[in-house]
Amino acid sequence: MQLAARLLAGFVVLTGATSMGAAQPQGAAPAAGQPAADDPYTWLETDSDRAMAWVRNENQRTLGALQADPRYQTMVDHALTILQARDRIPGVQFRPDGLYNFWQDADHVQGLLRRTTLASYRTDDPQWETVLDVDALSRAEHVNWVYHGMQCLPPEMRRCLVSLSNGGRDADVVREFDTVEKRFVDGGFNLPESKQDVTWVDADTILVARDWGPGTMTDSSYPFVIKRLRRGQSIDQAEEVFRGTREDVSAAPFVLWDNDGRSHGVLVRRGLDFFHSQITLLRDGGNVVLNIPQKSNFVGIVSGRLLLQLSEPWDAAPGLHFATDSLVSYDLAEWERDPNAARPSLVWAPGPRQTLDGASTTHGKLIISILDNVRGRAFAMDYANGAWRTTPIALPANATIQIATTADRTDQAMFSVTDYLTPTTLWYYDGAGLLEQIKSTPPRFDASNEVVEQFEATSRDGTRIAAGRFIPAPAPTQIIDVATRGNVGSAFGSNFGTFSPDSRWYLSSDGQRMTLVDAQTGAVAPTGQPPMNGGSMPDWSPMGDRVVYSRSSVMLPLPTGSPGHSAPADLMVMPWAGGAFGAPTVLVQAEGFNNYYPSFS
Repeated sequence: MQLAARLLAGFVVLTGATSMGAAQPQGAAPAAGQPAADDPYTWLETDSDRAMAWVRNENQRTLGALQADPRYQTMVDHALTILQARDRIPGVQFRPDGLYNFWQDADHVQGLLRRTTLASYRTDDPQWETVLDVDALSRAEHVNWVYHGMQCLPPEMRRCLVSLSNGGRDADVVREFDTVEKRFVDGGFNLPESKQDVTWVDADTILVARDWGPGTMTDSSYPFVIKRLRRGQSIDQAEEVFRGTREDVSAAPFVLWDNDGRSHGVLVRRGLDFFHSQITLLRDGGNVVLNIPQKSNFVGIVSGRLLLQLSEPWDAAPGLHFATDSLVSYDLAEWERDPNAARPSLVWAPGPRQTLDGASTTHGKLIISILDNVRGRAFAMDYANGAWRTTPIALPANATIQIATTADRTDQAMFSVTDYLTPTTLWYYDGAGLLEQIKSTPPRFDASNEVVEQFEATSRDGTRIAAGRFIPAPAPTQIIDVATRGNVGSAFGSNFGTFSPDSRWYLSSDGQRMTLVDAQTGAVAPTGQPPMNGGSMPDWSPMGDRVVYSRSSVMLPLPTGSPGHSAPADLMVMPWAGGAFGAPTVLVQAEGFNNYYPSFS
């Protein structure tokens, strides 16, 4: 769903650091408890000549302190080599006319907006078509343009509102751009410089939050007045549709689009502070303030369900409680009739050791990434017959997994996967089960003799923990008594591990076999308890009566064009009673190149 279809470019600003002795701005410090209105430093919250002069001076002082360090130039050169490397993965976004990328390097400092096909992107040397050359535009217009992103009109995504900043300041100009003609539209929307947010309503209408004149900016120096601007109108002809207050942080418009490009509501996010927002649905018969948590965000629309992500607990109705990080959904038709009477239902909730990392939608699926005991996992969810079905996406274990991009018109997605020792990889998912690595960053150091193992720390209640080390492989794991801080028994090899609920036993795996350890004595159980070979990633049930794990028996080559091998893994379970494991049984048999990363919740 295109809530804000922007291609963003990042930048770094070096500011003065008081820990390095940065000079304080002129003016005495306010007394404790003094009202903010009496703060003598509020002038620093503007981009006035005085404030900018102070920033430049403190930047120079900080830079001098950094350059005095003998390691400075080596570290800068190394960082620039990586940041400007031409062999880094070009991040893309799915669009109807191809994959879009914003690229910067030593030859394109301000950047290139470019596109290619999926087939070309899969190759080692994709053929790119330039859509907008920001360096060339800057030279032609004699302005130091910094690209701040673009917002395009669904479903074609041909007409876009491009934001350009002069020198990188917060304020920017907004111009209408045609991605097919690859030029700015003659007579199109063209907004002069301001701190502003814009969104399409339809092909001839946009909503604009900007500085409309005295009394239209918050105390935080952001707009709180939103107006409707129609094609052909001048700025002063725009009609006001929403007004926040000066005490707000900001107000910004957005539209709920489904993945077929249909609009299901025009809304405003009113920032009450930097963490809490109030969402208002704009309607001709009267605006409606939504009764949803102030820390929540709309994710998208899938199969007639409007999805909402929660960043705080929510008692939505008597007996209807949702935890932080939950995803909930509404019947879209019911929500459109009366959003505050519509009843939300649970889509996904985190387990005791899980957090939601990201959520996005394809044409017919919800894609989520989570941290499960600080290990990344990803799932595809689809809605059918009144229920959500969850399918694990078998990405590498023990890694950070981020949703890189999702497609609106298909169920395709890409994931960025990285860990401490493996270069970042990009994985392609076709939405129907095919998963393959299509890009990899070259290694920047030799990690062949290194191992990273996860360990845990707990409260001072005597609970024993498993601790790992970052040392040359194979790495040992050591059980430590928290109360005495002493080692329990000898070290043993482990990549994954799980304690029994009573903390008496520790079941570990080195990725190929499992080991049962008595956590009180450190003694390793005899061979056969549990079955030694082929087991990995165990997880003990909360009741302590069984363990689930993955079992791999054969290594298969990945599909043509994909490096390495995959080990299809069965999902197994085995009972535990009287200090011994029973015979394991198959819960789910491996299919193709699927793996299972089991966890109780």
